Amino acid sequence: MPTSKTRISVPLSAEIALAIRSEAKKVGVSESAYCAFVIGQHIMSQSQIFKLVEQQLKELEQIKPKEETE
Repeated sequence: MPTSKTRISVPLSAEIALAIRSEAKKVGVSESAYCAFVIGQHIMSQSQIFKLVEQQLKELEQIKPKEETE
């Protein structure tokens, strides 16, 4: 199923633009395709990290400190 696409414009330093151009050329894709892939991968990995952190925080909240009986 095709998804709709939106163009965005992002100002980059010449150094970053050159790195993108170089990496895109290495893998044989356009600069736009390379940026879309890298951004997508980053967002997906961040989302997974946040879910894991949230899950661990919930687990930690369930651990109650032992009350001292002395």
